[in-house]
Amino acid sequence: MDTNATPGEFSPLPTTREERGRQIARLGGIRSLGGRYVVPSQSANSNVPTYLVDVVEQTCTCPDYELRRKPCKHYEACMFWLAWEGVVNAETGEVMLPARPRRRTYKQQSWRAYEAAQMTERARVPQLLHSLCESCVDEPAGAPGRPGRKPIPRREAIYAAVMKVYSCCSGRRADPDIQAGVDRGHLSRRWNPKTLFRVLADPALTPVLVQLIMEASAPLAGVEALAGGQYAQDSTGFSTVSYERWFDQKHGKLRSAHGWVKLHLMVESLTGTS
Repeated sequence: MDTNATPGEFSPLPTTREERGRQIARLGGIRSLGGRYVVPSQSANSNVPTYLVDVVEQTCTCPDYELRRKPCKHYEACMFWLAWEGVVNAETGEVMLPARPRRRTYKQQSWRAYEAAQMTERARVPQLLHSLCESCVDEPAGAPGRPGRKPIPRREAIYAAVMKVYSCCSGRRADPDIQAGVDRGHLSRRWNPKTLFRVLADPALTPVLVQLIMEASAPLAGVEALAGGQYAQDSTGFSTVSYERWFDQKHGKLRSAHGWVKLHLMVESLTGTS
């Protein structure tokens, strides 16, 4: 794209993304947001009024970029807008493009500590999880004279369910991790995967898990205070099935009736913990 050209000097085919970007830039409404730019949608029927463009990474949140992974008309609009809003050379009349923002990088504070934490994580997680369940999870009072098999203890239910999810395996493939919990003395027996599935579907455990997350994050409160309360936030989506993409849900092009679950994340900028 020739961003140094003045408006009207060069007119490519109206079907090209460059020309549509030129039209968007002429309409205005583009504004900077940190190192990125908010560009209004050209279509009046769009469900998303604006898109976020990163001119350094040449990315955009529009459907066209999601499909092609190449610069779109919103990126072209940013480049025209930057050129026209730049400094004009008084002698030649040339529009000088402002310097492109540099991508911010973060220096790792201590690679030795980072590597040690990664290498010992799988050994420490079961111990920390067991201590957390023992100190923070209360066993509910059972109904007197209740017939049938005794239910799985709540502490063991949460321990086994979290270890199953932490292993990133299916219930049956996570069986060695459950057996390892028995060998460590964290579980009284090796629970059947179907039992874990019932545990994961039990809504009564949701507030208990939320409380455990709060307790587990408490030791970082002092560390996070050093960052001055600076946080980064974003959102993502989790599909309830494997047949629908987040791209389809995001832009209103649903191909099935299956649902999505949206999750908002907030990460502390000093330690990178959520």
